[in-house]
Formats: sequence, C-alpha cells, structure tokens
Amino acid sequence: MRFGTRRNRLVASGATFLLCCAADGFVLRGVLTSHDIASEQFRRGYFERFGGEVGLALDRAVRPGMIPSFQTSHDGALEIPPGMIAVLPLAPGTSYESRSSSSCAPYVVLGDEAPVPPVANGPPLSPGEARLIGARTLAVSEGRLALVEWDPVRPWREDSARLCALRDACVPAGDAAALELAVTDDRLDVRLGGCSLAESHVFRGESQPLLAVLGGAAWLTTARRPAWSTDSSVVRPLLAGIAVKVATTWWGAGIASAAAVSLALAGAAVWIPVPAILAWPLTVLLRVAAALLRLSVLGLQRLPRRARVPVVLGAAALGAGLFASRTNEPHSFPPVVHIHGEPPRADRCAVLGYSAVKGEGLRHERGGIRTFLDEDCGGCRQTTAGLCAGGETLAWARDAFCSSDPAFGAHGLVTFMGGANDDFFTGMVSIARLFIVSGQGSAPWSENVTAAAAASRRRLDVQTSAIASLGRCIQSRGARFLFLHDFLATDLHAGRDPDRAAMLAARRLAVEAAGGTFVDLFDVFGPEAGVSWFNDYVHPSLLGHERIAEFVCRQMPWDARAVLAVRAGGAVRHSAIAGIQGRELAMDDHSDGEGNRGGPRDDRGGDRSRDHGSRNEGGERGPGSDTRFLQLEMSHVLYSEAEAVARPAFRDLLLEAAKERLRERFGEEITALANLAVDDLLKGVEASFEIEARIQRHNDEPQPSGGLREIVAAWRARGQSRPAQGERSVRRTPARAKGKR
Repeated sequence: MRFGTRRNRLVASGATFLLCCAADGFVLRGVLTSHDIASEQFRRGYFERFGGEVGLALDRAVRPGMIPSFQTSHDGALEIPPGMIAVLPLAPGTSYESRSSSSCAPYVVLGDEAPVPPVANGPPLSPGEARLIGARTLAVSEGRLALVEWDPVRPWREDSARLCALRDACVPAGDAAALELAVTDDRLDVRLGGCSLAESHVFRGESQPLLAVLGGAAWLTTARRPAWSTDSSVVRPLLAGIAVKVATTWWGAGIASAAAVSLALAGAAVWIPVPAILAWPLTVLLRVAAALLRLSVLGLQRLPRRARVPVVLGAAALGAGLFASRTNEPHSFPPVVHIHGEPPRADRCAVLGYSAVKGEGLRHERGGIRTFLDEDCGGCRQTTAGLCAGGETLAWARDAFCSSDPAFGAHGLVTFMGGANDDFFTGMVSIARLFIVSGQGSAPWSENVTAAAAASRRRLDVQTSAIASLGRCIQSRGARFLFLHDFLATDLHAGRDPDRAAMLAARRLAVEAAGGTFVDLFDVFGPEAGVSWFNDYVHPSLLGHERIAEFVCRQMPWDARAVLAVRAGGAVRHSAIAGIQGRELAMDDHSDGEGNRGGPRDDRGGDRSRDHGSRNEGGERGPGSDTRFLQLEMSHVLYSEAEAVARPAFRDLLLEAAKERLRERFGEEITALANLAVDDLLKGVEASFEIEARIQRHNDEPQPSGGLREIVAAWRARGQSRPAQGERSVRRTPARAKGKR
C-alpha cells in the first residue's frame, strides 16, 4: 500500500512537472521553434549600378543578421519585409501567388540571369551571385495587362500609382489583389484578378528566367506550388531554461506554486502573447534567486553559530567586489575604421552611426557612404574614417565618439547617420519586444513596432541628453556636427507615425542647441526615393549611400583659408567659419574665371578693368574692384544672411513656442542683451556701408588717361624744338594729374 501510494505520488509529480513545462512551452511558442525557407530556393536582391544603368545584383545571403528579415508565415508562405527583394527562379512546373499587405497589386519584376562583375577590392564571387537583366514589370497598357520596361529609380509615388492602377483595372472591388504566375515548359501565364497575360518565349534564351518580388513600402507574401521546403529547429537553451524554471519554482515554493505560475502565464499568453513572453524570464530570475536564497539558509543552518556571521560577511564582501569590478570595467568600443589604412593626418571626415554606416544591407557589406566620401569627395579624399556598430543607440554613439582617438574628426566634419534605431531601441523592453516578434510574421511586427516607438518616446530625455553630450565632444575637437536622420522603407507610403515624428522634432532641437546641423533625409530625398533607395527595411542601397554622400560632400567647409585658420587657432573662430563658409566658397567663384584666386593678374601699369564682371583679353576675370572677398559690400552680406535663415515653416512654429517661453522667464534680460548686440552690429554695418560708398565713388571718378595721350601727341608734333622744355612739361603733367587724383 505504501509502495503504491509513493508510486502514485511520483506519477502525479511527474505529470505536474510535464504539465508545467508544456505550459511554459506554450508561452514561448513564438520563440521556442524557428521555421525558415530552406536555402537555395530563392536569392536576395541588391540595387547597384552597372555601368550607366541601375539594376539588381543577387546572392544567397537570405538570412542576414537583422530584423525584420525574410520569414515563413503560418501557412508556409515566404514573407518579404518592406524594402527587401527576393529573387525566385521561374522553373517549369512551378507557380507563385503574391499578395501585398497594402491594397494595391504586388510589386514584381521579370528578367533573365546574367553574370555579375566582382566587387572592387572585395572577396571573390560566391556561388549564386548574378544580376538581373532585361527587367520588365507589369502595368496597364491600352486597358490590358502588359509587361513594360522597368525603371527602378522611379519615385515611390509613381510606382505606387502604377500598382494601384493595376488593382483598379483588374481586381473587383472588395477582392484581394492576388497575382498568380504559372510556369510551364514553353510559356509563362500571369493573372491578376480578371486580367491575364501569356509569355510564350520566356525560356528561349540560355539564361535562367527570374522573378523578383519587391516588398516596396509594404509586406509581401509569396506562396509556391509545390510548397516551399522549410528548415525547422528548436532552441535547445530555451528547453533547458524551461526545465530549470519549473524545477527551481517547485523546490523553492512547492508544486502548487510552480503549477500556478506556469498556468497563469499560459492563460495570459492566449490574449497577450508578447507581454507573456517578456514576463517569463522575470519569473525565471525570481525563482532562481528564491532557490539560491533557500539553499543559502539551509547551508547556514548546518554551520556552527559562531561561523555564520563571518561566512555571511565574507559572501557579501565577495559579491560587492565582483559587482564593483564589473561596474568599473572600461567600456569596449569598436576601433575607428579607415578606408585607406592609418592616415598621416587627422580624419577630417568622420562618419558615426550604426549598421548602415558599417555597410550592412550591401552585397558583401562593401562600399557605402564612407567609401564614396573617401574616393569621390575632394574634401574627404583619403581622410575619411568611420566608427559604427549595429543595433546601437545614441547613448552608444556618444560614449564611442567621446572615447575615440582625438584625431577622429578633429577640425573637420563629424557626420552622424542614424535615428531610426532610436525610434525603437531606446528602451530595453522595446528591444526585446521587437526581437520576439521578428520571426512571427508581418502582423505581429506591425502591431508591436508602434508600441516600441511609444516606449522609446517615453525615454526621449535619454536621447536628447546623449545628443547634447555628443555635441560637446564634437565641439571640443573643433569640428562641425552634421546629424543625418534616416528613414524606413515604410515611410515612403505614409511617413512617420506621431511618436516617431515627435522624437525627430526633439532630436532636431537638441542637435541645433548643441551647435549642429540637423537634416531629415526623408525631407531631402523622400520625393525622389523609390524601391531602389533600400535593400531592406532600413538600410540604404548603394544608390542611397551615393546620394547621401553627395549631399554630405556639399556640406564640406574645406575652403583652404578656413582650414588653416582653424588649425592655427588664429583670429578666425570656428563658429564664424561655419557661418561664412558659403560666402567664402562663393567668393572664389567671383575672383577669376578659372576658379583660382591665385591666378595671373595684370601688370600694375596695365589697363585694369573697372567692372569686376568683365574679362581681360586673356579671357580670365581680372581682379578689378571686386571687394566681396573683403566682405565690405554689406548689402550682399545681409542678403546672404537673409537666404540662410529662410527655414521651413514648420520649424517656425517650434521656434515661436520656445521664444514665448523664454520671454516669460527672461524677457527683460533678453531685450537688454538684444539691444546691445544690435547696436554693435549696426555700428559695423554703417562702417561697412561707408567704406563701400567710398570705393564706389573712387571707381566712378573719371580717369586722366585721355589727357595724358593728348599731351604726348602734342610733344611729338613739335619735334625737336625746345626739347628740354617739352621734356619738363611731360614730367610735370603726370605729377599734376597724380595730385588731382
């Protein structure tokens, strides 16, 4: 009887243990297993330049270390995130069905496979690398479905209008815009709603026909028949964690507590799966801590009473020492990366950022903004370096830059490119939330990305504080601060949501308060950006990197005199250089026609042009009386300043709100300070106008060259008579003319 009772208890305990483990497995079902499309069934696409045209390069890197990436839906279809490109083989006997999460038709491109040249200075080509040629896409032509030449650099608004026109022309109202492609031995059949298209010569060439499926600004799902082959796996460390969690809870609090905790989390996971997953590791930590505490108490009870206090104090001291050593360990940051090795001088062009600056999202992770600046931008040539790491935030950027070599960006331009990471990753919970849903499909991702942005906004003070500290470190190196705020592929369709827009506005104010220049890349490039701007959800393609690098190069202040003045620590202050750099560069364009201030000048006795806009006989602009390089024509200076302050209207609203607050707090003091500054400025303006007027009056006075020629002609007509007197007359006349002058 006793044996039976004990056996029943063991069976009941084992069943309860398995039930608790099963409940925890249900909670973690979204992360406990992974299902990926088996490799070599599709390839990833990258937008690149091939000579004078833009096209798609392909490789087999279909599992990049970023989120979101290619996923498998619950029904076994391939899910393509916004911005990413999947390239599928059009093999006979297969068919595909694509749907977009938007209401418009899915974005597909048909073409042929061709060899791709290797990346310059990069690794050798790997199997599967190729390019797409002869690309065509679907459009409505003469009221029918047709294949037309594909222009990958069209703005998204034009591509979106084309896709929506396809839906309107072919799909009945209320139906889903499902695109079906069926491949047989000699033809390709395409069907979208009530429209169809047949291509009979698709397999006549020697190259492999390909289908490129582009996410664009929305998620896209592609099913295949026969079905995709998938690789399924179980995360074994999580299985061990489940067993440890149940066992420690059982031993520390009893079987009833273990069952209650597991079943409660399982019930919550039915309605709120992501918060339940986030709560699970907290229960593990609490139960392990409780088990360790109970184990310590049991151990102390076995010790003599006199030894208990020393043991407790020793354990506490050991724990405090370990904690202090971990806390005081210096932070480790990646090294500064130079394009051409260690340069002999300071890195005038310093690029700071996250995975995009690192090169993630590019084929072989080669090229990008750092390479374009170092090779194609005159002010940055062979003086460009980068400091970057994937998945980081502004706090990391501040710490990494301030701890870097002082030569990094010294007396140059420090360009930060990022901001999208900080929209979601500022809080630990938001990071965990996105990692949890990164493999669960488009719907969970879309739901939780908004919650992650709201969580990051609640820690906006951390972001602005990091920007302020970063700005101080940049100023301490005598450098300019350029903040380039990136954007997402989904922004092409609807822009940023309110939380992300509010964070961007706060970062703008923080950057400008730190003395930097804030640029929203979406404002600058949004009207022209299309599918070719991105290679995935956030990372720009090589085309995007190239356009951003061109923009940064135009911000370079590399007027030679300004650089020398800053490096010499002379009378020209850095802030003054930043303010007048545009006029200094424009000045060189006015000094001579060849853009060279040190160009040839007329001899002092020659005929100088009185009009600074005219040219001498050699075709070069003469020095004349062009005084803009002295900044004495205050009217031009004031007009340039007026152009510089012409900001977008929405910024004025923020400025007015800040002004009102300042007037409330320091109205009288600000007025007195402004009066003092304006009085000093007007004194300088009046003096400049006076000097300008004097120069103008001097230029308008008649010159004595005509009278001099008449006197010389009269002297020659008289010949040799009274030569001495004529000679004295000629000598006196220039002297008198000079006195009048």
